[in-house]
Amino acid sequence: MNVTETIRTFLEFFADRRHRAVPGSSLVPPDGDPVLFTTAGMHPLTRYLEGRPHPHGRRLAGVQRCLRTTDLDEVGDRDARYSRPRASARVALIWPDAQCCPS
Repeated sequence: MNVTETIRTFLEFFADRRHRAVPGSSLVPPDGDPVLFTTAGMHPLTRYLEGRPHPHGRRLAGVQRCLRTTDLDEVGDRDARYSRPRASARVALIWPDAQCCPS
């Protein structure tokens, strides 16, 4: 199974469970963001985790490119090092106040 098939299978699995696929964001966050690069798959969803409603609802699935920086100096030392992985995530945006954001 190649990368494209793996991503498609992951997204289809959660689509069958009523999750909406969300597109990945840029590796470089928008102006005003406190980080230089997207280093975690959850980063583009931060504003929604803080309580804002997501345009696709509360049950999301996606694949996000991110830059791994904790071992950047070791990239290339071995075949196992890769600095731009893709983070796959299934997210349920649920808040204590259920009236906050209807799905």
